Amino acid sequence: SAAAALGGGKASTAPSTVAVAAAPVAFRNLKEGQLRAQRDVMFIHVGKAGGSSLSCKLQIAVSMPIHHCPGKKDEPALNSQVSRRVGGHFHHWLPAKKFLMPFDNYLIVVRHPVTRIQSAYAYTYHYPPRPGEGGDAPCFSDINGMLPLSSVTVCALAGAQCIAGYYYACGRHFFANYEFFMSPVLEILAKNPSRQLFTIRSEHRVDDYRKLDLLWGGVGVNVSDVRIRDMSHRAVRNRNVAASRMELLCRILCREIYYYKWSLLLAQNLDDDEVRESFRELGLLCPGEAAKPPTLRHRGVRAPPLLAQRSIGHTRDEIIGNCVLPEL
Repeated sequence: SAAAALGGGKASTAPSTVAVAAAPVAFRNLKEGQLRAQRDVMFIHVGKAGGSSLSCKLQIAVSMPIHHCPGKKDEPALNSQVSRRVGGHFHHWLPAKKFLMPFDNYLIVVRHPVTRIQSAYAYTYHYPPRPGEGGDAPCFSDINGMLPLSSVTVCALAGAQCIAGYYYACGRHFFANYEFFMSPVLEILAKNPSRQLFTIRSEHRVDDYRKLDLLWGGVGVNVSDVRIRDMSHRAVRNRNVAASRMELLCRILCREIYYYKWSLLLAQNLDDDEVRESFRELGLLCPGEAAKPPTLRHRGVRAPPLLAQRSIGHTRDEIIGNCVLPEL
Protein backbone atom coordinates (compact mmCIF):
# COMPACT_ATOMS: atom_id res chain seq x y z
CA SER A 1 0.00 0.00 0.00
CA ALA A 2 0.98 3.64 -0.30
CA ALA A 3 1.10 3.89 3.49
CA ALA A 4 3.52 0.99 3.68
CA ALA A 5 5.71 2.61 1.05
CA LEU A 6 6.09 5.60 3.33
CA GLY A 7 7.54 3.53 6.12
CA GLY A 8 4.95 3.33 7.59
CA GLY A 9 -7.42 7.48 25.12
CA LYS A 10 -6.58 9.08 27.94
CA ALA A 11 -3.28 10.70 28.48
CA SER A 12 -0.47 9.23 30.44
CA THR A 13 0.35 10.84 33.75
CA ALA A 14 4.06 10.75 32.98
CA PRO A 15 5.68 14.19 33.11
CA SER A 16 6.51 16.02 29.94
CA THR A 17 10.14 16.04 28.96
CA VAL A 18 12.08 19.24 28.61
CA ALA A 19 15.82 18.98 28.93
CA VAL A 20 18.24 21.86 28.52
CA ALA A 21 21.99 21.76 28.74
CA ALA A 22 23.13 23.36 31.99
CA ALA A 23 25.76 25.43 30.21
CA PRO A 24 27.23 25.80 26.73
CA VAL A 25 29.63 23.00 25.92
CA ALA A 26 32.65 23.70 23.78
CA PHE A 27 33.15 21.49 20.77
CA ARG A 28 35.32 21.51 17.72
CA ASN A 29 33.98 22.48 14.33
CA LEU A 30 35.76 19.85 12.25
CA LYS A 31 35.19 21.70 9.00
CA GLU A 32 36.59 25.08 10.01
CA GLY A 33 38.94 23.90 12.72
CA GLN A 34 37.60 26.54 15.09
CA LEU A 35 36.59 25.99 18.67
CA ARG A 36 32.96 26.88 19.14
CA ALA A 37 31.20 27.23 22.49
CA GLN A 38 27.52 26.85 21.79
CA ARG A 39 24.65 24.47 22.07
CA ASP A 40 22.25 26.73 20.27
CA VAL A 41 19.76 24.22 18.84
CA MET A 42 16.52 23.08 20.46
CA PHE A 43 15.36 19.63 19.37
CA ILE A 44 11.58 19.65 18.95
CA HIS A 45 10.34 16.14 19.54
CA VAL A 46 6.95 15.65 17.90
CA GLY A 47 5.39 12.41 19.10
CA LYS A 48 5.20 9.44 16.71
CA ALA A 49 7.33 11.13 14.06
CA GLY A 50 10.59 9.31 14.77
CA GLY A 51 11.77 11.62 17.53
CA SER A 52 12.65 8.87 20.02
CA SER A 53 14.82 7.19 17.40
CA LEU A 54 16.66 10.45 16.78
CA SER A 55 16.99 11.01 20.53
CA CYS A 56 19.26 7.98 20.68
CA LYS A 57 21.67 9.93 18.48
CA LEU A 58 21.77 13.07 20.67
CA GLN A 59 23.87 13.54 23.81
CA ILE A 60 21.27 15.79 25.43
CA ALA A 61 18.49 13.21 25.14
CA VAL A 62 20.09 9.78 25.32
CA SER A 63 20.62 9.95 29.08
CA MET A 64 17.01 10.90 29.80
CA PRO A 65 15.14 8.17 31.70
CA ILE A 66 12.21 8.15 29.26
CA HIS A 67 14.41 6.89 26.45
CA HIS A 68 15.42 3.28 26.09
CA CYS A 69 17.92 2.96 23.29
CA PRO A 70 18.35 -0.69 22.30
CA GLY A 71 21.70 -2.22 21.49
CA LYS A 72 25.08 -0.55 21.64
CA LYS A 73 25.39 3.20 21.73
CA ASP A 74 25.88 4.80 18.35
CA GLU A 75 29.13 6.52 19.32
CA PRO A 76 29.77 8.17 15.93
CA ALA A 77 26.32 9.76 16.05
CA LEU A 78 26.63 10.80 19.70
CA ASN A 79 29.90 12.55 18.85
CA SER A 80 28.62 14.13 15.65
CA GLN A 81 28.17 17.86 15.18
CA VAL A 82 24.41 17.33 15.20
CA SER A 83 24.59 15.73 18.64
CA ARG A 84 27.07 18.26 20.00
CA ARG A 85 25.13 21.28 18.83
CA VAL A 86 21.73 20.30 20.21
CA GLY A 87 21.37 21.83 23.67
CA GLY A 88 17.72 21.24 24.45
CA HIS A 89 15.03 18.60 24.05
CA PHE A 90 11.38 19.68 24.04
CA HIS A 91 8.57 17.12 24.12
CA HIS A 92 4.82 17.23 24.74
CA TRP A 93 2.40 19.72 26.10
CA LEU A 94 4.10 22.51 28.04
CA PRO A 95 3.89 26.08 26.66
CA ALA A 96 6.20 25.72 23.70
CA LYS A 97 7.24 29.34 23.20
CA LYS A 98 8.69 29.61 26.71
CA PHE A 99 11.16 26.80 26.01
CA LEU A 100 11.93 27.72 22.41
CA MET A 101 12.83 31.38 22.87
CA PRO A 102 16.26 30.89 24.54
CA PHE A 103 17.53 29.01 21.47
CA ASP A 104 18.64 30.49 18.17
CA ASN A 105 17.87 27.46 16.03
CA TYR A 106 15.42 24.58 15.95
CA LEU A 107 15.65 20.97 14.81
CA ILE A 108 12.43 19.06 14.22
CA VAL A 109 11.76 15.51 13.05
CA VAL A 110 8.65 15.08 10.92
CA ARG A 111 6.78 12.22 9.32
CA HIS A 112 3.95 11.98 6.80
CA PRO A 113 0.87 13.26 8.72
CA VAL A 114 -1.19 10.16 7.91
CA THR A 115 1.41 7.65 9.07
CA ARG A 116 2.06 9.76 12.17
CA ILE A 117 -1.64 9.53 13.08
CA GLN A 118 -1.63 5.79 12.41
CA SER A 119 1.33 5.42 14.75
CA ALA A 120 -0.32 7.62 17.39
CA TYR A 121 -3.40 5.43 17.21
CA ALA A 122 -1.38 2.21 17.55
CA TYR A 123 0.56 3.63 20.49
CA THR A 124 -2.48 4.97 22.34
CA TYR A 125 -5.10 2.33 21.55
CA HIS A 126 -3.15 -0.88 21.28
CA TYR A 127 -4.71 -4.08 22.57
CA PRO A 128 -4.82 -4.86 25.42
CA PRO A 129 -4.92 -1.24 26.53
CA ARG A 130 -2.55 0.07 29.16
CA PRO A 131 -4.15 0.57 32.60
CA GLY A 132 -6.03 3.85 32.74
CA GLU A 133 -6.10 4.42 29.00
CA GLY A 134 -9.14 4.42 26.75
CA GLY A 135 -8.24 1.53 24.50
CA ASP A 136 -11.65 -0.08 24.84
CA ALA A 137 -13.69 3.02 23.92
CA PRO A 138 -16.20 1.94 21.24
CA CYS A 139 -15.20 4.64 18.75
CA PHE A 140 -11.53 3.65 18.93
CA SER A 141 -11.58 -0.13 18.65
CA ASP A 142 -10.42 0.30 15.05
CA ILE A 143 -8.92 3.42 13.46
CA ASN A 144 -11.76 3.39 10.93
CA GLY A 145 -14.17 3.66 13.84
CA MET A 146 -12.84 7.20 14.23
CA LEU A 147 -13.78 7.87 10.61
CA PRO A 148 -17.40 6.76 10.10
CA LEU A 149 -18.79 7.65 6.70
CA SER A 150 -21.84 9.26 8.30
CA SER A 151 -21.03 12.64 9.82
CA VAL A 152 -23.95 12.60 12.28
CA THR A 153 -22.78 9.74 14.50
CA VAL A 154 -21.20 10.18 17.92
CA CYS A 155 -17.98 8.61 16.68
CA ALA A 156 -17.75 11.08 13.79
CA LEU A 157 -17.34 13.98 16.21
CA ALA A 158 -15.22 12.10 18.77
CA GLY A 159 -12.89 10.74 16.10
CA ALA A 160 -12.44 14.09 14.36
CA GLN A 161 -11.75 15.86 17.64
CA CYS A 162 -9.00 13.40 18.48
CA ILE A 163 -7.44 13.29 15.02
CA ALA A 164 -7.40 17.09 14.81
CA GLY A 165 -5.77 17.35 18.25
CA TYR A 166 -8.59 19.10 20.08
CA TYR A 167 -8.27 17.40 23.43
CA TYR A 168 -5.40 16.04 25.47
CA ALA A 169 -7.66 13.28 26.82
CA CYS A 170 -7.54 11.58 23.41
CA GLY A 171 -3.84 10.91 23.91
CA ARG A 172 -0.87 13.23 24.12
CA HIS A 173 0.42 12.33 20.67
CA PHE A 174 -2.82 13.47 19.08
CA PHE A 175 -2.86 16.72 21.04
CA ALA A 176 0.82 17.70 20.74
CA ASN A 177 0.81 17.69 16.94
CA TYR A 178 2.50 19.70 14.19
CA GLU A 179 0.23 22.67 14.77
CA PHE A 180 1.07 22.64 18.49
CA PHE A 181 4.82 22.74 17.87
CA MET A 182 5.09 24.63 14.59
CA SER A 183 2.78 27.56 15.44
CA PRO A 184 5.21 29.06 17.99
CA VAL A 185 8.16 28.24 15.73
CA LEU A 186 6.62 30.19 12.85
CA GLU A 187 5.87 33.08 15.17
CA ILE A 188 9.43 33.16 16.50
CA LEU A 189 11.02 32.91 13.05
CA ALA A 190 8.85 35.75 11.75
CA LYS A 191 10.01 38.07 14.55
CA ASN A 192 13.63 36.89 14.59
CA PRO A 193 14.98 36.69 11.01
CA SER A 194 18.37 35.37 12.12
CA ARG A 195 16.90 32.20 13.63
CA GLN A 196 16.65 29.06 11.54
CA LEU A 197 14.72 25.81 11.31
CA PHE A 198 16.27 22.47 10.36
CA THR A 199 14.19 19.40 9.56
CA ILE A 200 14.90 15.69 9.49
CA ARG A 201 12.30 13.67 7.59
CA SER A 202 11.63 10.35 9.26
CA GLU A 203 11.30 8.62 5.89
CA HIS A 204 14.81 9.85 4.97
CA ARG A 205 16.35 10.16 8.42
CA VAL A 206 19.71 8.52 7.69
CA ASP A 207 20.43 10.73 4.68
CA ASP A 208 19.08 13.86 6.35
CA TYR A 209 21.18 13.30 9.48
CA ARG A 210 24.35 12.81 7.44
CA LYS A 211 23.69 15.91 5.37
CA LEU A 212 22.91 18.03 8.43
CA ASP A 213 26.09 16.86 10.13
CA LEU A 214 28.07 18.03 7.10
CA LEU A 215 26.24 21.34 7.04
CA TRP A 216 27.14 21.95 10.68
CA GLY A 217 30.81 21.21 10.13
CA GLY A 218 30.93 17.48 10.82
CA VAL A 219 32.24 14.59 8.78
CA GLY A 220 28.85 13.38 7.59
CA VAL A 221 28.10 10.62 10.09
CA ASN A 222 26.13 7.63 8.85
CA VAL A 223 23.89 6.88 11.80
CA SER A 224 22.80 3.34 12.52
CA ASP A 225 19.06 3.00 12.09
CA VAL A 226 17.02 2.25 15.18
CA ARG A 227 13.31 2.01 15.91
CA ILE A 228 12.43 2.59 19.54
CA ARG A 229 8.68 2.00 19.40
CA ASP A 230 8.52 -1.22 17.41
CA MET A 231 4.91 -2.42 17.74
CA SER A 232 5.32 -5.48 15.52
CA HIS A 233 5.57 -7.84 18.49
CA ARG A 234 2.45 -6.51 20.18
CA ALA A 235 -1.21 -7.11 19.43
CA VAL A 236 -2.36 -3.82 17.94
CA ARG A 237 -5.86 -2.86 16.90
CA ASN A 238 -6.31 -2.20 13.21
CA ARG A 239 -4.57 1.06 12.22
CA ASN A 240 -4.91 0.60 8.47
CA VAL A 241 -7.14 3.34 7.09
CA ALA A 242 -9.67 2.03 4.58
CA ALA A 243 -9.41 3.53 1.10
CA SER A 244 -12.97 4.81 1.43
CA ARG A 245 -11.95 6.87 4.46
CA MET A 246 -8.53 8.18 3.44
CA GLU A 247 -9.82 11.39 1.84
CA LEU A 248 -11.87 12.10 4.96
CA LEU A 249 -8.84 11.59 7.17
CA CYS A 250 -6.79 13.98 5.04
CA ARG A 251 -9.51 16.64 5.22
CA ILE A 252 -9.59 16.38 9.02
CA LEU A 253 -5.80 16.71 8.98
CA CYS A 254 -5.91 19.86 6.84
CA ARG A 255 -4.46 22.15 9.53
CA GLU A 256 -1.89 19.53 10.48
CA ILE A 257 -0.80 19.22 6.85
CA TYR A 258 -0.50 23.01 6.53
CA TYR A 259 2.07 23.15 9.34
CA TYR A 260 3.79 19.97 8.18
CA LYS A 261 4.41 21.61 4.81
CA TRP A 262 6.00 24.65 6.43
CA SER A 263 8.35 22.40 8.40
CA LEU A 264 9.68 21.31 5.00
CA LEU A 265 9.56 24.63 3.17
CA LEU A 266 11.42 26.52 5.90
CA ALA A 267 14.07 23.84 6.48
CA GLN A 268 17.51 25.30 5.83
CA ASN A 269 19.06 21.86 5.31
CA LEU A 270 16.65 20.58 2.65
CA ASP A 271 17.03 21.46 -1.01
CA ASP A 272 14.17 21.92 -3.45
CA ASP A 273 14.35 18.35 -4.73
CA GLU A 274 14.12 16.95 -1.21
CA VAL A 275 11.13 19.12 -0.38
CA ARG A 276 9.53 18.15 -3.68
CA GLU A 277 10.00 14.46 -2.85
CA SER A 278 8.25 14.85 0.50
CA PHE A 279 5.41 16.77 -1.15
CA ARG A 280 5.13 13.90 -3.65
CA GLU A 281 4.94 11.40 -0.77
CA LEU A 282 2.28 13.54 0.88
CA GLY A 283 0.28 13.46 -2.34
CA LEU A 284 0.29 9.65 -2.47
CA LEU A 285 -2.22 9.56 0.36
CA CYS A 286 -3.59 13.10 0.42
CA PRO A 287 -3.52 14.47 -3.14
CA GLY A 288 -6.15 17.13 -2.49
CA GLU A 289 -4.41 18.58 0.56
CA ALA A 290 -0.98 18.31 -1.06
CA ALA A 291 -2.13 20.53 -3.92
CA LYS A 292 -3.37 23.29 -1.61
CA PRO A 293 -1.08 26.10 -0.44
CA PRO A 294 1.57 26.29 0.67
CA THR A 295 3.30 24.73 -2.32
CA LEU A 296 6.88 24.65 -3.54
CA ARG A 297 6.52 28.13 -5.00
CA HIS A 298 6.19 29.45 -1.44
CA ARG A 299 9.68 28.24 -0.51
CA GLY A 300 10.95 31.81 -0.17
CA VAL A 301 8.27 32.95 2.27
CA ARG A 302 10.02 33.78 5.53
CA ALA A 303 7.03 34.67 7.72
CA PRO A 304 4.14 32.34 6.84
CA PRO A 305 0.79 33.30 8.38
CA LEU A 306 -0.63 31.26 11.21
CA LEU A 307 -4.05 29.73 10.73
CA ALA A 308 -6.92 31.51 12.42
CA GLN A 309 -7.81 30.21 15.86
CA ARG A 310 -10.19 27.33 15.45
CA SER A 311 -13.67 27.16 16.92
CA ILE A 312 -14.72 24.49 19.40
CA GLY A 313 -16.11 22.28 16.65
CA HIS A 314 -19.50 20.90 17.61
CA THR A 315 -19.65 18.64 14.53
CA ARG A 316 -17.14 16.96 12.28
CA ASP A 317 -18.07 19.31 9.47
CA GLU A 318 -17.25 22.28 11.71
CA ILE A 319 -13.87 20.78 12.53
CA ILE A 320 -13.08 20.32 8.84
CA GLY A 321 -14.39 23.84 8.17
CA ASN A 322 -11.90 25.23 10.69
CA CYS A 323 -9.19 24.81 8.08
CA VAL A 324 -9.42 28.12 6.23
CA LEU A 325 -6.10 28.51 4.45
CA PRO A 326 -4.71 32.05 4.15
CA GLU A 327 -3.83 33.69 0.87
CA LEU A 328 -0.12 33.50 0.26
